Order: sequence, then C-alpha cells, then structure tokens
Amino acid sequence: MNLSLTGQMVHPKLKSNTCYCIVKVATRMRARLDERLEPFKIIGPQYAMLRLLSVEGRLNQVELGNFMAMDKATMVRMLDGLEKSKYLKRVQSETDRRAKCLELTAAGRKLLSKIDGLREEAEAEFLAPLSATERKQLKAIVSKLLD
Repeated sequence: MNLSLTGQMVHPKLKSNTCYCIVKVATRMRARLDERLEPFKIIGPQYAMLRLLSVEGRLNQVELGNFMAMDKATMVRMLDGLEKSKYLKRVQSETDRRAKCLELTAAGRKLLSKIDGLREEAEAEFLAPLSATERKQLKAIVSKLLD
C-alpha cells in the first residue's frame, strides 16, 4: 500500500476511484506547499490570492472569490489574516463608494519574491517521480479538466 506524507495509506481498491485519487493527490501536494509557507504564516490559498493580486492588480472581494472558487466566510478569514500581516490592504473602490478593493502591498510583493521559488520547489519535489514528459502531460491534462 502507498503511504502519504502524513502516513495515511491509500487502499489499492480506492486507486480505481479517480475522484478520490485526484483529491488525495491535491491534498498531498498542498501539504508540501503549506509546509514551506508555514514560516511566513500563510497557506496555499493565501499565496494564490497574493499571486492573483500581483497579476491582476486591484480586485474586489467578489472578483477574487470567483477566481478562488471559495465561499465568502473563508475568503474573509483568509483576507483578514493577509491584511493583518500587511501583505494586502483594502482600499476604497474608485467606481463604487460602497465597495472595497484588495491591493497588494510592498510587503506582499516582497513576500511573493521570497515564496514563489518555494512553490516551484514543492511542485518539483512532489512531481519528481514523473518523467519530464509525464509532468508536461499531467499539466496539460489538469488544464484540460479545469476548462
């Protein structure tokens, strides 16, 4: 039987259940990333939020929530943590006086420059059992499934 990072076994009979296996793979991959991000007091989804803000610029919470496919309560909790750490700030929307936009701060940009490599390391480590061709195929398949 295969062991995960946490020592949990995956029963051979469950390996034929694609949905179960995809969830397990995602959980294991995220665990590797979260281990690397722990010293910075953030987790994978918070990293993704910061990365999106660095690419998209200002976004309101609804826009970011749509990209993240995350419920409002979880979004707010994660954003509050990022704001408390001064990685992002909420600013008044220029087009809607009732709305707040999220903006990456200088500290957030600095953090991203430190942790982008950590994400790449975690991914490379996790995908190490695959050949370069298999990694390329996996990325193409996952992208196709997301579309």
